[in-house]
Amino acid sequence: MSNTTTTKELNNMTAADLQSDIRTQEHAVVKLRLGVQMGSEKDSAKYVRAKKQLARMKTAQSNAENISQSTKKIVSSLPNVGRTPKQS
Repeated sequence: MSNTTTTKELNNMTAADLQSDIRTQEHAVVKLRLGVQMGSEKDSAKYVRAKKQLARMKTAQSNAENISQSTKKIVSSLPNVGRTPKQS
């Protein structure tokens, strides 16, 4: 991923899109790291920026997972007031 995506855009992405972008960014980071180590990539700051972008993406993914888990906990912990129990 050559351009950086803002945190707001990352938070609005679907889980599948975010996972796809994370994989793409991981490959870019690996290529940049090897390029810097081998000396073919002179701009080591590009590698640092790519790593930071990957960290932002993973943070957005983690936040989305935490929100979905906390929502499930809240819904499951609600009392059955006004609901009829299921008959088997």
